[in-house]
Amino acid sequence: MSDVSSRRSDSTFKWLIGAGIVLIIALAGVTEEIKQAAIPIWLAAFGAMAVVLRGTLGTAMADRIAGRTGDPVLGTSDETLAELDELRRRLYEVEERMDFSERLLVARPADVARTDAPDA
Repeated sequence: MSDVSSRRSDSTFKWLIGAGIVLIIALAGVTEEIKQAAIPIWLAAFGAMAVVLRGTLGTAMADRIAGRTGDPVLGTSDETLAELDELRRRLYEVEERMDFSERLLVARPADVARTDAPDA
């Protein structure tokens, strides 16, 4: 995982933990005010939290806590990697041709100016 995406996932993880703590504090405050009527609110909050944590977000958080990082190349087939290498080679060739064309276009106006000048 790159350094930028690692920092981004760290800050997202910290933000989610902070939001959870704020939610619990808010629910505790609401419980003080409305007493027994807060029970359905707590149940709904924990139910929603369970649904979210059972999904991909929960799996990603569990992997992050356990220190497992996803390797993007791990599940890639040899055929896909070969195709990617071929595309990189072709892109390199296109870049070389573009550089040559740019040099040719930059050099051309000087050549045209010399050939268009009338011979005296």
